[in-house]
Amino acid sequence: MTSGQPRAIDRCDGTRLLAVVVDATELLARRGNLIDALNVFPVPDGDTGTNLVLTMRAAVRAARASGTTGIGATAAALARGALLGAHGNSGVIVSQYLRGFARALTGHDDADALAFARALDEASATAHAAVDRPVEGTMLTLAREVARAAMDSARADRSVDSLLAAVADEARAAVERTRDSLPVLRQAGVVDAGALGLATLLEGMSLSLRGEPLPSEPAQLPAQPAALGVPADVYSYCTEFVINGVGLDPSAIRGEMRQLGDSVLAVGDAQLVRVHLHTFQPTRAIDYGSSLGVVGQIKVDDMQVQNRRLRTCGHAVPEATRCALLVIADGEGFAELFRSLGAAIVTGDATLLDQLQRAVRETGAPEYVVLADEAGLASHASESLATAGWLAGSGRLLSTRDPAQCVAAALAFQSEHTADENLRAMERAPRGIRTARIVTPAQAALLRSTANQDRFVGLVDDRIEVTGDDLVRVAVALLTRLGADSSEVITVYLGRAISADEASSIASGLRARFPGQQVEIIDGGQSHGLLYLACE
Repeated sequence: MTSGQPRAIDRCDGTRLLAVVVDATELLARRGNLIDALNVFPVPDGDTGTNLVLTMRAAVRAARASGTTGIGATAAALARGALLGAHGNSGVIVSQYLRGFARALTGHDDADALAFARALDEASATAHAAVDRPVEGTMLTLAREVARAAMDSARADRSVDSLLAAVADEARAAVERTRDSLPVLRQAGVVDAGALGLATLLEGMSLSLRGEPLPSEPAQLPAQPAALGVPADVYSYCTEFVINGVGLDPSAIRGEMRQLGDSVLAVGDAQLVRVHLHTFQPTRAIDYGSSLGVVGQIKVDDMQVQNRRLRTCGHAVPEATRCALLVIADGEGFAELFRSLGAAIVTGDATLLDQLQRAVRETGAPEYVVLADEAGLASHASESLATAGWLAGSGRLLSTRDPAQCVAAALAFQSEHTADENLRAMERAPRGIRTARIVTPAQAALLRSTANQDRFVGLVDDRIEVTGDDLVRVAVALLTRLGADSSEVITVYLGRAISADEASSIASGLRARFPGQQVEIIDGGQSHGLLYLACE
Protein backbone atom coordinates (compact mmCIF):
# COMPACT_ATOMS: atom_id res chain seq x y z
CA MET A 1 0.00 0.00 0.00
CA THR A 2 1.38 3.42 -0.96
CA SER A 3 1.27 6.34 1.42
CA GLY A 4 -1.38 8.07 -0.72
CA GLN A 5 -3.84 5.21 -0.45
CA PRO A 6 -6.44 5.14 2.34
CA ARG A 7 -5.93 2.48 4.95
CA ALA A 8 -8.18 -0.57 4.52
CA ILE A 9 -10.95 -0.97 7.09
CA ASP A 10 -10.59 -4.53 8.32
CA ARG A 11 -13.30 -4.56 10.99
CA CYS A 12 -16.57 -2.79 11.70
CA ASP A 13 -18.02 -2.25 15.19
CA GLY A 14 -21.48 -1.05 16.21
CA THR A 15 -20.55 2.62 16.36
CA ARG A 16 -19.26 2.53 12.79
CA LEU A 17 -22.23 0.47 11.60
CA LEU A 18 -24.70 3.00 12.99
CA ALA A 19 -22.77 5.88 11.40
CA VAL A 20 -22.87 4.34 7.93
CA VAL A 21 -26.54 3.40 8.26
CA VAL A 22 -27.37 6.99 9.23
CA ASP A 23 -25.64 8.21 6.06
CA ALA A 24 -27.28 5.51 3.96
CA THR A 25 -30.68 6.56 5.26
CA GLU A 26 -29.91 10.14 4.26
CA LEU A 27 -29.08 9.01 0.71
CA LEU A 28 -32.31 7.02 0.65
CA ALA A 29 -34.24 10.14 1.69
CA ARG A 30 -32.64 12.13 -1.14
CA ARG A 31 -33.91 9.54 -3.62
CA GLY A 32 -37.22 8.91 -1.90
CA ASN A 33 -39.44 10.73 -4.40
CA LEU A 34 -37.66 9.08 -7.33
CA ILE A 35 -38.23 5.64 -5.81
CA ASP A 36 -41.88 6.54 -5.18
CA ALA A 37 -42.23 7.48 -8.85
CA LEU A 38 -40.77 4.15 -10.01
CA ASN A 39 -43.10 2.10 -7.78
CA VAL A 40 -45.33 -0.07 -9.97
CA PHE A 41 -44.92 -3.53 -8.36
CA PRO A 42 -46.74 -5.24 -6.69
CA VAL A 43 -49.22 -2.34 -6.99
CA PRO A 44 -48.52 1.08 -8.57
CA ASP A 45 -49.31 3.04 -5.41
CA GLY A 46 -46.19 5.19 -5.45
CA ASP A 47 -45.01 4.96 -1.83
CA THR A 48 -42.06 2.55 -1.73
CA GLY A 49 -39.48 5.30 -1.24
CA THR A 50 -41.51 6.98 1.48
CA ASN A 51 -42.08 3.67 3.28
CA LEU A 52 -38.40 2.73 3.20
CA VAL A 53 -37.30 6.12 4.51
CA LEU A 54 -39.77 5.98 7.41
CA THR A 55 -38.72 2.42 8.24
CA MET A 56 -35.01 3.21 8.26
CA ARG A 57 -35.49 6.37 10.31
CA ALA A 58 -37.28 4.26 12.92
CA ALA A 59 -34.38 1.79 12.86
CA VAL A 60 -31.85 4.59 13.37
CA ARG A 61 -33.85 6.12 16.23
CA ALA A 62 -33.93 2.80 18.06
CA ALA A 63 -30.21 2.14 17.56
CA ARG A 64 -29.29 5.62 18.79
CA ALA A 65 -31.48 5.17 21.84
CA SER A 66 -29.91 1.81 22.66
CA GLY A 67 -26.49 3.33 23.30
CA THR A 68 -24.81 0.08 22.21
CA THR A 69 -21.33 -0.12 20.67
CA GLY A 70 -21.02 -3.80 19.70
CA ILE A 71 -22.02 -4.60 16.12
CA GLY A 72 -24.32 -7.44 17.18
CA ALA A 73 -26.23 -5.32 19.70
CA THR A 74 -26.41 -2.35 17.34
CA ALA A 75 -27.67 -4.50 14.49
CA ALA A 76 -30.30 -5.99 16.82
CA ALA A 77 -31.46 -2.49 17.82
CA LEU A 78 -31.69 -1.48 14.15
CA ALA A 79 -33.75 -4.56 13.38
CA ARG A 80 -36.09 -4.08 16.32
CA GLY A 81 -36.60 -0.41 15.48
CA ALA A 82 -37.28 -1.27 11.85
CA LEU A 83 -39.87 -3.87 12.85
CA LEU A 84 -41.66 -1.47 15.19
CA GLY A 85 -41.55 1.35 12.65
CA ALA A 86 -41.96 -0.62 9.41
CA HIS A 87 -44.10 0.98 6.70
CA GLY A 88 -45.47 -0.85 3.72
CA ASN A 89 -44.52 -4.12 2.09
CA SER A 90 -40.98 -2.91 1.38
CA GLY A 91 -40.44 -1.64 4.93
CA VAL A 92 -41.48 -4.93 6.50
CA ILE A 93 -39.17 -6.86 4.16
CA VAL A 94 -36.25 -4.57 5.02
CA SER A 95 -36.99 -5.06 8.72
CA GLN A 96 -36.56 -8.79 8.18
CA TYR A 97 -33.41 -8.20 6.15
CA LEU A 98 -32.00 -6.35 9.16
CA ARG A 99 -33.26 -9.08 11.47
CA GLY A 100 -31.28 -11.72 9.59
CA PHE A 101 -28.22 -9.48 9.49
CA ALA A 102 -28.44 -9.03 13.27
CA ARG A 103 -29.01 -12.72 13.95
CA ALA A 104 -25.76 -13.63 12.20
CA LEU A 105 -23.84 -11.11 14.31
CA THR A 106 -25.32 -11.97 17.71
CA GLY A 107 -22.65 -11.65 20.38
CA HIS A 108 -20.11 -9.96 18.10
CA ASP A 109 -18.39 -6.78 19.23
CA ASP A 110 -17.15 -6.20 15.68
CA ALA A 111 -17.06 -8.02 12.37
CA ASP A 112 -14.46 -8.67 9.68
CA ALA A 113 -15.33 -9.01 6.01
CA LEU A 114 -16.19 -12.71 6.24
CA ALA A 115 -18.55 -12.19 9.20
CA PHE A 116 -20.13 -9.24 7.36
CA ALA A 117 -20.64 -11.37 4.25
CA ARG A 118 -22.25 -14.15 6.28
CA ALA A 119 -24.54 -11.58 7.87
CA LEU A 120 -25.64 -10.32 4.44
CA ASP A 121 -26.32 -13.92 3.41
CA GLU A 122 -28.46 -14.50 6.50
CA ALA A 123 -30.20 -11.17 5.84
CA SER A 124 -31.16 -12.36 2.36
CA ALA A 125 -32.42 -15.73 3.62
CA THR A 126 -34.50 -14.17 6.42
CA ALA A 127 -36.12 -11.60 4.12
CA HIS A 128 -36.92 -14.27 1.55
CA ALA A 129 -38.50 -16.53 4.18
CA ALA A 130 -40.74 -13.71 5.42
CA VAL A 131 -42.47 -13.21 2.07
CA ASP A 132 -45.53 -15.30 1.37
CA ARG A 133 -44.96 -15.68 -2.37
CA PRO A 134 -41.46 -14.48 -3.31
CA VAL A 135 -41.11 -13.04 -6.82
CA GLU A 136 -37.94 -12.84 -8.91
CA GLY A 137 -36.84 -9.39 -10.04
CA THR A 138 -37.46 -7.61 -6.74
CA MET A 139 -35.36 -6.56 -3.75
CA LEU A 140 -35.29 -10.22 -2.69
CA THR A 141 -33.42 -11.13 -5.87
CA LEU A 142 -31.03 -8.24 -5.34
CA ALA A 143 -30.42 -9.33 -1.74
CA ARG A 144 -29.48 -12.84 -2.86
CA GLU A 145 -27.12 -11.63 -5.60
CA VAL A 146 -25.53 -9.09 -3.27
CA ALA A 147 -24.88 -11.81 -0.67
CA ARG A 148 -23.10 -13.89 -3.29
CA ALA A 149 -20.93 -10.93 -4.31
CA ALA A 150 -20.16 -10.22 -0.65
CA MET A 151 -18.94 -13.75 -0.05
CA ASP A 152 -16.74 -13.65 -3.17
CA SER A 153 -15.22 -10.36 -2.02
CA ALA A 154 -14.60 -11.61 1.52
CA ARG A 155 -12.69 -14.61 0.21
CA ALA A 156 -10.53 -12.43 -2.04
CA ASP A 157 -9.99 -9.38 0.20
CA ARG A 158 -10.58 -9.35 3.96
CA SER A 159 -11.34 -5.60 4.22
CA VAL A 160 -14.90 -4.50 4.99
CA ASP A 161 -14.65 -1.40 2.80
CA SER A 162 -13.70 -3.50 -0.24
CA LEU A 163 -16.60 -5.83 0.50
CA LEU A 164 -19.13 -2.98 0.65
CA ALA A 165 -17.73 -1.47 -2.54
CA ALA A 166 -18.22 -4.82 -4.30
CA VAL A 167 -21.69 -5.11 -2.82
CA ALA A 168 -22.66 -1.63 -4.05
CA ASP A 169 -21.40 -2.42 -7.56
CA GLU A 170 -23.36 -5.66 -7.70
CA ALA A 171 -26.46 -3.95 -6.31
CA ARG A 172 -26.39 -1.35 -9.09
CA ALA A 173 -26.08 -4.06 -11.74
CA ALA A 174 -28.84 -6.13 -10.09
CA VAL A 175 -31.20 -3.13 -10.11
CA GLU A 176 -30.77 -2.78 -13.87
CA ARG A 177 -31.49 -6.49 -14.36
CA THR A 178 -34.88 -6.15 -12.67
CA ARG A 179 -36.09 -4.17 -15.70
CA ASP A 180 -36.15 -7.38 -17.75
CA SER A 181 -37.21 -9.75 -14.98
CA LEU A 182 -40.85 -8.75 -14.48
CA PRO A 183 -43.37 -8.13 -17.29
CA VAL A 184 -44.96 -5.24 -15.37
CA LEU A 185 -41.58 -3.51 -15.11
CA ARG A 186 -40.90 -3.98 -18.82
CA GLN A 187 -44.36 -2.57 -19.60
CA ALA A 188 -43.75 0.48 -17.39
CA GLY A 189 -40.16 0.90 -18.58
CA VAL A 190 -38.70 1.04 -15.07
CA VAL A 191 -36.53 -0.86 -12.63
CA ASP A 192 -37.98 -2.29 -9.42
CA ALA A 193 -38.47 0.44 -6.81
CA GLY A 194 -37.80 -1.82 -3.81
CA ALA A 195 -34.60 -3.13 -5.36
CA LEU A 196 -33.44 0.43 -6.00
CA GLY A 197 -34.24 1.29 -2.38
CA LEU A 198 -32.12 -1.55 -0.99
CA ALA A 199 -29.33 -0.80 -3.48
CA THR A 200 -29.37 2.84 -2.37
CA LEU A 201 -28.92 1.80 1.26
CA LEU A 202 -25.97 -0.42 0.37
CA GLU A 203 -24.44 2.30 -1.80
CA GLY A 204 -24.79 4.83 1.01
CA MET A 205 -23.13 2.46 3.48
CA SER A 206 -20.22 1.90 1.11
CA LEU A 207 -19.68 5.61 0.44
CA SER A 208 -19.94 6.48 4.13
CA LEU A 209 -17.48 3.81 5.22
CA ARG A 210 -14.89 5.12 2.75
CA GLY A 211 -15.53 8.72 3.80
CA GLU A 212 -16.81 9.76 0.38
CA PRO A 213 -19.59 12.35 -0.02
CA LEU A 214 -23.13 11.25 -0.72
CA PRO A 215 -24.55 12.18 -4.14
CA SER A 216 -26.72 15.28 -3.84
CA GLU A 217 -28.92 14.37 -6.81
CA PRO A 218 -30.87 11.18 -7.55
CA ALA A 219 -29.31 8.62 -9.84
CA GLN A 220 -30.00 9.07 -13.56
CA LEU A 221 -32.91 6.68 -13.98
CA PRO A 222 -36.29 6.98 -15.69
CA ALA A 223 -38.14 9.58 -13.65
CA GLN A 224 -41.66 8.54 -14.56
CA PRO A 225 -43.12 5.09 -15.28
CA ALA A 226 -45.74 4.47 -17.88
CA ALA A 227 -49.17 5.40 -16.52
CA LEU A 228 -50.38 2.14 -15.02
CA GLY A 229 -53.69 1.96 -13.21
CA VAL A 230 -54.78 -0.36 -10.41
CA PRO A 231 -57.21 -2.96 -11.84
CA ALA A 232 -60.60 -3.03 -10.15
CA ASP A 233 -60.14 -6.66 -9.06
CA VAL A 234 -56.89 -5.94 -7.20
CA TYR A 235 -57.25 -5.72 -3.42
CA SER A 236 -57.69 -2.02 -2.79
CA TYR A 237 -56.57 -1.37 0.79
CA CYS A 238 -52.99 -1.60 1.99
CA THR A 239 -53.52 -2.53 5.63
CA GLU A 240 -50.90 -2.56 8.38
CA PHE A 241 -50.94 -2.99 12.14
CA VAL A 242 -48.98 -4.40 15.06
CA ILE A 243 -50.30 -6.99 17.50
CA ASN A 244 -48.92 -6.99 21.06
CA GLY A 245 -49.83 -10.15 22.95
CA VAL A 246 -48.71 -13.40 24.55
CA GLY A 247 -47.99 -16.63 22.69
CA LEU A 248 -48.50 -15.09 19.25
CA ASP A 249 -47.80 -17.31 16.22
CA PRO A 250 -46.70 -15.32 13.15
CA SER A 251 -47.16 -18.34 10.88
CA ALA A 252 -50.76 -18.92 12.03
CA ILE A 253 -51.54 -15.21 11.68
CA ARG A 254 -50.11 -15.26 8.17
CA GLY A 255 -52.42 -18.15 7.32
CA GLU A 256 -55.48 -16.25 8.53
CA MET A 257 -54.48 -13.14 6.58
CA ARG A 258 -54.21 -15.17 3.37
CA GLN A 259 -57.97 -15.72 3.59
CA LEU A 260 -58.51 -11.96 3.42
CA GLY A 261 -56.06 -10.77 0.75
CA ASP A 262 -52.58 -10.97 -0.72
CA SER A 263 -49.12 -9.39 -0.29
CA VAL A 264 -49.33 -10.92 3.17
CA LEU A 265 -46.55 -10.46 5.71
CA ALA A 266 -46.78 -11.43 9.38
CA VAL A 267 -43.41 -11.20 11.12
CA GLY A 268 -42.17 -10.90 14.67
CA ASP A 269 -42.23 -13.14 17.73
CA ALA A 270 -44.50 -14.46 20.46
CA GLN A 271 -44.98 -10.99 21.97
CA LEU A 272 -45.17 -8.71 18.91
CA VAL A 273 -46.21 -9.36 15.31
CA ARG A 274 -46.33 -6.81 12.49
CA VAL A 275 -48.96 -7.54 9.86
CA HIS A 276 -49.17 -6.23 6.30
CA LEU A 277 -51.67 -7.21 3.61
CA HIS A 278 -53.66 -5.92 0.66
CA THR A 279 -57.36 -6.57 1.14
CA PHE A 280 -60.92 -5.45 0.47
CA GLN A 281 -61.72 -6.01 4.17
CA PRO A 282 -59.27 -4.09 6.39
CA THR A 283 -61.64 -4.07 9.38
CA ARG A 284 -61.87 -7.88 9.37
CA ALA A 285 -58.08 -8.13 9.42
CA ILE A 286 -57.81 -5.64 12.28
CA ASP A 287 -60.62 -7.32 14.22
CA TYR A 288 -58.81 -10.64 13.93
CA GLY A 289 -55.65 -9.03 15.27
CA SER A 290 -57.65 -7.58 18.17
CA SER A 291 -58.86 -11.07 19.08
CA LEU A 292 -55.23 -12.06 19.72
CA GLY A 293 -53.96 -9.04 21.63
CA VAL A 294 -53.68 -5.27 21.62
CA VAL A 295 -53.59 -3.82 18.11
CA GLY A 296 -51.71 -0.60 17.40
CA GLN A 297 -50.01 1.41 14.64
CA ILE A 298 -53.03 0.85 12.40
CA LYS A 299 -52.59 2.24 8.90
CA VAL A 300 -55.03 1.73 6.02
CA ASP A 301 -54.32 3.31 2.60
CA ASP A 302 -56.63 3.31 -0.41
CA MET A 303 -54.27 2.27 -3.19
CA GLN A 304 -56.63 3.52 -5.90
CA VAL A 305 -56.26 7.03 -4.46
CA GLN A 306 -52.49 6.64 -4.17
CA ASN A 307 -52.33 5.47 -7.79
CA ARG A 308 -54.23 8.53 -9.02
CA ARG A 309 -51.71 10.75 -7.22
CA LEU A 310 -48.84 8.78 -8.74
CA ARG A 311 -50.18 9.24 -12.27
CA THR A 312 -50.89 12.92 -11.63
CA CYS A 313 -47.62 14.10 -10.10
CA GLY A 314 -45.12 11.24 -10.12
CA HIS A 315 -45.19 10.26 -6.46
CA ALA A 316 -47.65 9.62 -3.68
CA VAL A 317 -47.20 13.01 -1.99
CA PRO A 318 -46.59 11.95 1.63
CA GLU A 319 -48.36 14.11 4.16
CA ALA A 320 -46.43 16.76 6.04
CA THR A 321 -45.56 16.12 9.66
CA ARG A 322 -48.80 15.87 11.57
CA CYS A 323 -47.50 15.71 15.07
CA ALA A 324 -44.48 16.89 17.04
CA LEU A 325 -43.00 15.30 20.16
CA LEU A 326 -41.98 17.60 23.03
CA VAL A 327 -40.14 16.04 25.97
CA ILE A 328 -39.60 17.56 29.41
CA ALA A 329 -36.17 16.11 30.18
CA ASP A 330 -33.92 16.21 33.23
CA GLY A 331 -30.28 15.61 32.38
CA GLU A 332 -28.28 16.31 29.24
CA GLY A 333 -27.85 12.60 28.53
CA PHE A 334 -31.59 12.05 28.46
CA ALA A 335 -32.07 15.27 26.49
CA GLU A 336 -29.62 14.11 23.82
CA LEU A 337 -31.26 10.69 23.67
CA PHE A 338 -34.70 12.22 23.09
CA ARG A 339 -33.28 14.64 20.53
CA SER A 340 -31.95 11.64 18.60
CA LEU A 341 -35.54 10.37 18.50
CA GLY A 342 -36.66 13.61 16.85
CA ALA A 343 -38.08 15.30 19.95
CA ALA A 344 -37.93 18.95 20.94
CA ILE A 345 -36.55 19.31 24.47
CA VAL A 346 -37.83 21.59 27.23
CA THR A 347 -36.96 21.75 30.93
CA GLY A 348 -39.38 21.69 33.83
CA ASP A 349 -38.63 25.05 35.37
CA ALA A 350 -40.62 28.26 35.82
CA THR A 351 -40.36 29.08 32.11
CA LEU A 352 -41.90 25.76 31.07
CA LEU A 353 -44.97 27.22 29.43
CA ASP A 354 -42.94 29.72 27.41
CA GLN A 355 -40.59 26.94 26.32
CA LEU A 356 -43.48 24.75 25.21
CA GLN A 357 -45.09 27.56 23.23
CA ARG A 358 -41.81 28.36 21.50
CA ALA A 359 -41.13 24.67 20.74
CA VAL A 360 -44.58 24.20 19.23
CA ARG A 361 -44.08 27.23 16.99
CA GLU A 362 -40.66 26.01 15.86
CA THR A 363 -41.87 22.52 14.94
CA GLY A 364 -44.67 23.93 12.78
CA ALA A 365 -46.74 20.79 13.40
CA PRO A 366 -50.51 21.22 13.84
CA GLU A 367 -50.60 18.72 16.72
CA TYR A 368 -48.16 17.65 19.40
CA VAL A 369 -47.62 15.31 22.35
CA VAL A 370 -45.86 16.51 25.51
CA LEU A 371 -44.01 13.68 27.22
CA ALA A 372 -42.77 14.07 30.80
CA ASP A 373 -40.01 11.80 32.05
CA GLU A 374 -40.60 12.01 35.81
CA ALA A 375 -43.70 12.18 37.99
CA GLY A 376 -42.92 15.57 39.57
CA LEU A 377 -42.22 17.19 36.21
CA ALA A 378 -45.35 15.58 34.80
CA SER A 379 -47.52 17.17 37.48
CA HIS A 380 -46.02 20.59 36.76
CA ALA A 381 -46.55 20.12 33.01
CA SER A 382 -50.15 19.02 33.50
CA GLU A 383 -50.94 22.06 35.65
CA SER A 384 -49.29 24.47 33.19
CA LEU A 385 -50.98 22.98 30.15
CA ALA A 386 -54.37 22.91 31.83
CA THR A 387 -54.00 26.55 32.84
CA ALA A 388 -53.17 27.50 29.25
CA GLY A 389 -56.05 25.45 27.88
CA TRP A 390 -53.73 23.39 25.69
CA LEU A 391 -54.97 19.96 26.76
CA ALA A 392 -58.36 20.70 25.22
CA GLY A 393 -56.78 21.77 21.92
CA SER A 394 -54.26 20.10 19.65
CA GLY A 395 -51.86 19.06 22.43
CA ARG A 396 -51.79 15.87 24.47
CA LEU A 397 -49.84 15.06 27.65
CA LEU A 398 -48.39 11.69 28.60
CA SER A 399 -46.66 11.20 31.94
CA THR A 400 -44.71 8.03 32.69
CA ARG A 401 -43.52 6.69 36.02
CA ASP A 402 -39.85 7.26 35.23
CA PRO A 403 -37.46 8.20 32.40
CA ALA A 404 -36.89 4.58 31.35
CA GLN A 405 -40.59 4.21 30.56
CA CYS A 406 -40.46 7.60 28.88
CA VAL A 407 -37.84 6.28 26.46
CA ALA A 408 -40.09 3.33 25.58
CA ALA A 409 -42.98 5.70 24.96
CA ALA A 410 -40.86 7.99 22.77
CA LEU A 411 -39.80 5.04 20.60
CA ALA A 412 -43.47 4.44 19.75
CA PHE A 413 -43.99 8.02 18.51
CA GLN A 414 -44.55 8.50 14.77
CA SER A 415 -44.68 12.03 13.39
CA GLU A 416 -47.08 11.15 10.57
CA HIS A 417 -49.76 10.02 13.04
CA THR A 418 -52.22 12.25 14.87
CA ALA A 419 -51.70 13.27 18.50
CA ASP A 420 -54.46 10.90 19.64
CA GLU A 421 -53.02 7.98 17.65
CA ASN A 422 -49.60 8.65 19.10
CA LEU A 423 -50.97 8.97 22.62
CA ARG A 424 -52.61 5.54 22.41
CA ALA A 425 -49.46 3.88 21.04
CA MET A 426 -47.19 5.62 23.54
CA GLU A 427 -49.39 4.66 26.49
CA ARG A 428 -49.04 0.99 25.54
CA ALA A 429 -45.31 1.02 24.84
CA PRO A 430 -43.96 1.04 28.44
CA ARG A 431 -46.03 -1.97 29.47
CA GLY A 432 -43.34 -4.37 28.28
CA ILE A 433 -40.60 -3.08 30.58
CA ARG A 434 -40.08 -3.31 34.34
CA THR A 435 -38.29 -0.44 36.05
CA ALA A 436 -36.72 0.57 39.36
CA ARG A 437 -34.43 3.30 40.65
CA ILE A 438 -31.73 3.88 43.18
CA VAL A 439 -31.72 7.14 45.14
CA THR A 440 -30.06 8.66 48.19
CA PRO A 441 -31.84 8.57 51.58
CA ALA A 442 -32.60 12.28 51.20
CA GLN A 443 -34.24 11.69 47.83
CA ALA A 444 -36.21 8.81 49.30
CA ALA A 445 -37.47 11.10 52.03
CA LEU A 446 -38.79 13.51 49.41
CA LEU A 447 -40.86 10.61 48.08
CA ARG A 448 -42.26 10.07 51.59
CA SER A 449 -40.31 6.82 51.84
CA THR A 450 -38.34 6.17 55.00
CA ALA A 451 -35.06 4.29 55.02
CA ASN A 452 -32.18 3.56 57.35
CA GLN A 453 -28.85 5.32 57.04
CA ASP A 454 -27.50 3.14 54.22
CA ARG A 455 -26.05 5.18 51.37
CA PHE A 456 -28.25 3.74 48.63
CA VAL A 457 -32.00 3.11 48.55
CA GLY A 458 -33.56 0.88 45.89
CA LEU A 459 -37.17 1.65 44.95
CA VAL A 460 -39.79 -0.12 42.88
CA ASP A 461 -42.93 1.98 42.34
CA ASP A 462 -41.67 4.35 45.08
CA ARG A 463 -41.61 1.40 47.51
CA ILE A 464 -38.31 0.58 49.22
CA GLU A 465 -37.14 -2.88 48.15
CA VAL A 466 -33.48 -2.91 49.17
CA THR A 467 -30.89 -0.67 50.84
CA GLY A 468 -27.13 -0.93 51.22
CA ASP A 469 -23.72 0.74 51.08
CA ASP A 470 -22.58 -1.02 47.87
CA LEU A 471 -24.16 0.49 44.76
CA VAL A 472 -23.55 -2.53 42.53
CA ARG A 473 -25.02 -4.96 45.06
CA VAL A 474 -28.11 -2.81 45.47
CA ALA A 475 -28.49 -2.66 41.69
CA VAL A 476 -28.10 -6.44 41.36
CA ALA A 477 -30.68 -7.04 44.09
CA LEU A 478 -33.16 -4.68 42.45
CA LEU A 479 -32.65 -6.19 38.99
CA THR A 480 -33.12 -9.68 40.41
CA ARG A 481 -36.46 -8.57 41.85
CA LEU A 482 -37.40 -7.19 38.43
CA GLY A 483 -36.75 -10.58 36.82
CA ALA A 484 -33.51 -9.67 35.05
CA ASP A 485 -32.41 -13.31 34.83
CA SER A 486 -35.25 -14.01 32.39
CA SER A 487 -34.97 -10.70 30.51
CA GLU A 488 -33.23 -10.04 27.20
CA VAL A 489 -32.02 -6.48 27.79
CA ILE A 490 -30.99 -4.63 30.98
CA THR A 491 -30.61 -0.87 30.67
CA VAL A 492 -29.01 1.34 33.31
CA TYR A 493 -29.33 5.14 33.12
CA LEU A 494 -26.57 6.86 35.10
CA GLY A 495 -27.38 9.98 37.11
CA ARG A 496 -25.33 13.16 37.26
CA ALA A 497 -23.78 12.19 40.60
CA ILE A 498 -22.25 8.93 39.29
CA SER A 499 -18.49 9.19 38.75
CA ALA A 500 -16.59 7.56 35.88
CA ASP A 501 -15.10 4.96 38.26
CA GLU A 502 -18.54 4.12 39.64
CA ALA A 503 -19.91 3.82 36.10
CA SER A 504 -17.13 1.38 35.21
CA SER A 505 -17.79 -0.71 38.33
CA ILE A 506 -21.51 -0.79 37.61
CA ALA A 507 -20.95 -1.93 34.03
CA SER A 508 -18.46 -4.68 34.90
CA GLY A 509 -20.40 -5.84 37.95
CA LEU A 510 -23.73 -6.18 36.16
CA ARG A 511 -22.24 -7.85 33.09
CA ALA A 512 -20.50 -10.38 35.33
CA ARG A 513 -23.72 -11.10 37.26
CA PHE A 514 -25.98 -11.25 34.16
CA PRO A 515 -23.77 -12.80 31.45
CA GLY A 516 -26.73 -14.01 29.40
CA GLN A 517 -28.31 -10.58 29.10
CA GLN A 518 -27.47 -7.55 26.99
CA VAL A 519 -26.47 -4.87 29.53
CA GLU A 520 -26.64 -1.30 28.23
CA ILE A 521 -25.15 1.57 30.26
CA ILE A 522 -26.42 5.04 29.27
CA ASP A 523 -25.35 8.37 30.75
CA GLY A 524 -28.69 9.99 31.54
CA GLY A 525 -27.27 12.86 33.57
CA GLN A 526 -30.46 13.11 35.64
CA SER A 527 -30.46 14.93 38.96
CA HIS A 528 -33.43 13.17 40.55
CA GLY A 529 -31.98 9.65 40.84
CA LEU A 530 -28.59 7.94 41.02
CA LEU A 531 -29.60 5.09 38.71
CA TYR A 532 -32.67 4.12 36.73
CA LEU A 533 -32.90 0.42 35.89
CA ALA A 534 -35.03 -1.24 33.21
CA CYS A 535 -35.59 -4.87 32.18
CA GLU A 536 -37.28 -6.00 29.00
